Amino acid sequence: MMLRLVAMGLLLAGPVWAHTASPETIVAEAVKVPGVEKAVRDEANPRVLIIRVGEAWFGLPEEKRREYAEHWRDDWRASVEQGVVSVLDARTEAPVVRFGAGGRVFIAPGGAIMNLQPGR
Repeated sequence: MMLRLVAMGLLLAGPVWAHTASPETIVAEAVKVPGVEKAVRDEANPRVLIIRVGEAWFGLPEEKRREYAEHWRDDWRASVEQGVVSVLDARTEAPVVRFGAGGRVFIAPGGAIMNLQPGR
């Protein structure tokens, strides 16, 4: 009976383990997204994922950019304790995505510099 309970627990826990991607996998997958020029784990602060995007990123529909940003944030936080994602314009290093309270994601319009003031 005990063996059966342990086996059932492992079966139920398996999908949880299977869906947590490693930081290396997240970085490798991020660079496959249209418009992503570079994705790296910050050497100085390993809990930070830095994604630099170029012109093709701004050509994507805003909702698609939001979906990518949400996906990166969710995966990175699941993989890295207190993980932080920074999405920057590769040309200017300006942020093009802002993550707000309650899981909200704000997308800078095509190449605009992101206003980082709270509430905007």
